[in-house]
This record gives sequence, structure tokens and C-alpha cells, in this order.
Amino acid sequence: MSDRERVLIEVEELLHQLGSGSPPVLLDVRWTLGGPSGHGDYLAGHIPGAVFVDLDTELAAHGEPTEGRHPLPSVADLQAAARRWGIDDDSSVVVYDGGGNLAAARAWWLLRWAGLSRVRLLDGALPAWQAAGGALETGEVVPEPGRVELSEGHVPSLDLDQVAEVADTGVLLDARAGERYRGETEPMDPKAGHVPGALSAPTSENLTADGRFRDPQELQQRFDALGGRPRHRGGCRLLRLRGLRRARGRRVGLDRSQRRALPGIVVAMEQSRPARGHRTAPPMSLFRSIGSFRCRMGAFAAERMWGRVVEAVGPGLMEPPIGVEPMTFALQERCSGL
Repeated sequence: MSDRERVLIEVEELLHQLGSGSPPVLLDVRWTLGGPSGHGDYLAGHIPGAVFVDLDTELAAHGEPTEGRHPLPSVADLQAAARRWGIDDDSSVVVYDGGGNLAAARAWWLLRWAGLSRVRLLDGALPAWQAAGGALETGEVVPEPGRVELSEGHVPSLDLDQVAEVADTGVLLDARAGERYRGETEPMDPKAGHVPGALSAPTSENLTADGRFRDPQELQQRFDALGGRPRHRGGCRLLRLRGLRRARGRRVGLDRSQRRALPGIVVAMEQSRPARGHRTAPPMSLFRSIGSFRCRMGAFAAERMWGRVVEAVGPGLMEPPIGVEPMTFALQERCSGL
């Protein structure tokens, strides 16, 4: 089974499994940000056998405002809900929502976090099922209670202090819509904007126009560009922007706001690499780490990057580019042969 098949299930496979002797537990997690509960839509028509899951009450806790809008539920509460949904320890689970799987992904993640490994998203969600001619049924489904035993921590999570640390030393992605990240609109929370140092990575851009997930190669390229795990041959191979505690220039006197600018510079640098075969001169030093790694790029890319770096960090932080001199702030990187 491929990585994609461990996360997603296609309509054709789901149809086959529903007709087998051991069908999966189906969860319908229809939900809209700021809208009414999806329960009414569920009652009007859902995949046969699907159990409705209320995101607000079953997939989140509710406490003090300082805990956020959708903090994780306790394991005990999640286990009680999962048993109501009919889940046992050996159950296979398929989750979907009304489109895009943005809400269903929360149920998928929580169940994986709580120890269930056989959980998948229906690629394309309910619209894909309907487009394939799948039948719908109405009314409530109340299954026999399950006996699943859950425990927390099977996939990593962060608390608030750790989020700030990742934003300061690694790559923190903001999966909300771009306009909310930029603070142009905020329909739910009291303060617009984003966590300082976070990069915008809207979840919707993981999907094609019909709501299915993009091919793995496209997703790889997208997250490479965001600083996830570039795999370029030659040039700078960034290691998840790891080690940016040193890389953000603490040893060369950059202030906090200047250090925060550096992840975007690294991403811009990687995006500015010339196409293979278009290097017009021997590689020149563009970035030099205070650590043991160095990165070298071609003269063409160096010329394009220089203006971006000066604009983002400030011209007073480095020596003038005499034939492209080494920059004096540090980045943690690994280089392969050029």
C-alpha cells in the first residue's frame, strides 16, 4: 500500500468494501466555519451506513477562551464518542465531509493521534461519491456501540510554547485561507493575523478544482517551496529549514524581526534557482553558514536573489557584493555537489 493509499480511499474501493463482509465504519463530518451544524444536511442525505460526527462537540473540547476555539478533546471524551460511532480496536474507518475534507481531516488526525492506524479520508468527499452514482440514504444511523480503547500521543502535537519555538527555529505553516493569514478578514477570532514567523500554506491549495487531493509529486513540490524538504540535485538542499536557531542570525547580531524574515528568504532563494542547464557562470558563494555547511548557487540566481535579500533584511547587514561576496548572516543548510 502506498503512502497515498494509507491516507486516502477512492470511491470505487469504498463501494467494494461496503459490499464485503467487513465494511468500514463510515463517519460523516459535515461542518462549516461559522455556519449551522451539518446535522441537517446529514439527515437529508448521506452515504448509507454513515454516522454523523459533530465537529464542535465531539472533536473538540470547550473550556476557557485562553484555550482557543477548538482545543483537543480529552482522550476519555474522544473514546466515548468513538464508541458511540461503533468503532472497535480492529475497525477500519473512512471519514468524509461535504467537500474538500477540511473538516473530515480533523477526525482523521484525532483518531490517528489516539492510536487508530486504519483511518482514511474519502478522496473527493461526498461530491465524489455522488458523481460516481453512489446512493444516499436519509435519517439517523445509530450503530451498535464499539469497544475501542484509545490513548493519546500517537502522532506529535504542540502546545503554545512549542508553537512559538517552531516558528522561531523551524517551519510553522498556517493552513487557513490566505486572507485570514494576512489579516484582511477574520470571521471568527477576535484578532486578525497570524502567529509571528508562520508561513501561509492554505489547505485548499492541496486540492484540485474537484476537491480531490493533488498528486503526490505536486504536493511534494508545493511543500518543498514552503521549506519542507527540497530534493534538488545540485545546489542547496535545505533540511526542513532545521537549525534556524543558529540560522536566524543570532551570532551576527540580527534583531528579532530581521531573524523572522530569514525563512522567507530561504524559500525565495530556493525558488530562484535557475533551471538545470541554464547556469551561465561558475557557482559563486551566496550563503555561508556559521556552522559547518555551505550553500553555493549560480551567478544568475545570485543576481536575482541579491535584491530580495537586501529588501527583506536590509543592506547594512552584509558586505557589498563585489562579484557576489559571501553574506555574513548564517543559514543552516546542506549542499550537494554543483
